[in-house]
Amino acid sequence: MIDELRYIRSLGIRDVFFVDQSFGSNPERNFELCQAIRTELPGLRWICFSRVDLMDGKTLDNMKKAGCHTIILGVETANEQMLVQYRKGYTLDQIRAVFAEAGN
Repeated sequence: MIDELRYIRSLGIRDVFFVDQSFGSNPERNFELCQAIRTELPGLRWICFSRVDLMDGKTLDNMKKAGCHTIILGVETANEQMLVQYRKGYTLDQIRAVFAEAGN
C-alpha cells in the first residue's frame, strides 16, 4: 500500500480517501500503516470511514499524527436500547467518548 501511496504522491496528489468501511479493523496493520505514512509520506492528508468500536484514544492519536484529518464514523442510533437490540457492540457512552476524543 505504501508503494501505491508513493505513486499517488508523485502525481501531486496530497489528499487520499480510504474507502474501507471499517478502517482500522486490524489494529496492528493500522498502526504499521500510520507509522509508514508518517515516516515515508510526511504531509500526506487523508480521510477514512471507520466504526466506533474500532477507535480509541491511542488509535485516533496515531491516525492524526499520520495525517488523518477526517473520520466518518458509522453510528446508526443514539438510542441505547436500539444499540443493544441490534447488537452493535458498543454503547452510547463509547460513542460519546470516541467523538470527544476525535475532536481533540
